[in-house]
Amino acid sequence: MSNADDGEFIKPTMIMFITTVGAGACDYIYQIAMGRSLGVESYSELTALLSILMMVSIPPMAIQIVLARYIARLKTEGRDGEASWMVRRAFAIVLIVALVCAAAVMLMIPLIEYYLAISSFEVICILSCAVALRVVLPAGMGVAQGVEEYWSLGLQQMMGAVVKVVSAVALVLLGFQVGGALCAVLLGSLVSVLIALVPSHQVWKSPPVRLTKEGVWMYAVPSMIGVLAIGVMTNVDILAARIYLDNYEAGLFSAASMLSKVVLFLPSAISAVMLPKLAKAMAKGTSKRDVTIKSFGLAILLCSSAALAFFFIPDDILGLFYGEQYVDAADTLKIMGFAMMFYSLANLFNTYAMGAERYLIIWILGVFTIIQVILIGLFTTTADQLAMIMLVSSLCICATSALYLMTVNR
Repeated sequence: MSNADDGEFIKPTMIMFITTVGAGACDYIYQIAMGRSLGVESYSELTALLSILMMVSIPPMAIQIVLARYIARLKTEGRDGEASWMVRRAFAIVLIVALVCAAAVMLMIPLIEYYLAISSFEVICILSCAVALRVVLPAGMGVAQGVEEYWSLGLQQMMGAVVKVVSAVALVLLGFQVGGALCAVLLGSLVSVLIALVPSHQVWKSPPVRLTKEGVWMYAVPSMIGVLAIGVMTNVDILAARIYLDNYEAGLFSAASMLSKVVLFLPSAISAVMLPKLAKAMAKGTSKRDVTIKSFGLAILLCSSAALAFFFIPDDILGLFYGEQYVDAADTLKIMGFAMMFYSLANLFNTYAMGAERYLIIWILGVFTIIQVILIGLFTTTADQLAMIMLVSSLCICATSALYLMTVNR
């Protein structure tokens, strides 16, 4: 790879890494502040609600992958009118889906009350509105990723996270407790959506030309299944803790799980750069090897470093961030750090497979998601058992995905 090619990969990766780390730091300040302010049991309630938010808004995240790939490809081929048509159509679809998802959350109130023991109608209304915004957001992020506006993409994440943490602290101090913490997520999502409209406008201002048959749905459906599987596998643990463990132990597990997810999110900057690079390489018919090696090498370095830190000094990390009341979750954190490392690599394998049109990987993801949910339902009685199920599941999905991609790319 030439120096110019190195710059084309390293510079945007550094931009995304800096902004992603900044946004991630704000997210963890939010989690830590809420964990300390709300107490163990109320914090468990908040993390359960946030898991619902994530899982309901996961399927629309496929639109980000689809837009990033196709916008990058269409812009590379000079088909600006078709890119404009695709963005307009995508936003029309996500607005409809947002309303449907918000209504679905309201219909879930009896289930939320029964399984999670959360009965505040106001809190569920806030959750419903937040879901609607989180459904719309991936469309804007996909456009920014496709046109390689990495500063804009990073700013969406950064500003949304800053607004969330500042408003959360203020609202909880004013006495709004779980409702205030969740309302802060709503405000942060609103800011991110507004910023996301800027790069989208740059694309849709071109006169639209109806997109010719490009197999979009053949790409969109596997992408949706892939992100749904990864999302369920990495978020179902907190909901399971709320259902199968007592509120105190669920709160401890939630702290360990949320901290360990820093390992999951570290390579997201790499994924954001890798996907459009792969799309451009396929459009030009050039090699994908150099981008692949750099992406996975950097991801392994980042993930393993964080997982090892959680393994060797879990007490210090929990005490520093959450306080002494959460130190009993140290053994769980040791396990969850490595679990999230394997999930993170599996997610990167999925991103690569989607960019390289290796769609059979969704069968691997789907099967292991079902197996994991069954194992959790059958064998979860303690926090450490739940963590071990997560570790075994993540290791199996990562190893199987890697074996599949190595086989098909020979």
